[in-house]
Amino acid sequence: MIEAKPYRYQGNRDWDPAELGPIPTPSQRRDARAAEFARLREQEQPLSVAEASRRIGVEPETGRGYERARLRRGAS
Repeated sequence: MIEAKPYRYQGNRDWDPAELGPIPTPSQRRDARAAEFARLREQEQPLSVAEASRRIGVEPETGRGYERARLRRGAS
């Protein structure tokens, strides 16, 4: 008979993956980054596109894409 091993994460026997809660999908994470980018750009003292990109942890090119989308939404 094979004995079941306890689940461990990085050596921690008490770690429970259920405590993490629901894991967001890639599109949910992308939407959250875009929303944070827009918030940083629309503050009273707005950050530059490059600085807002750096703050949310994306490449400047991705930040420029977020900015184009933000401006298109504002123009609608």
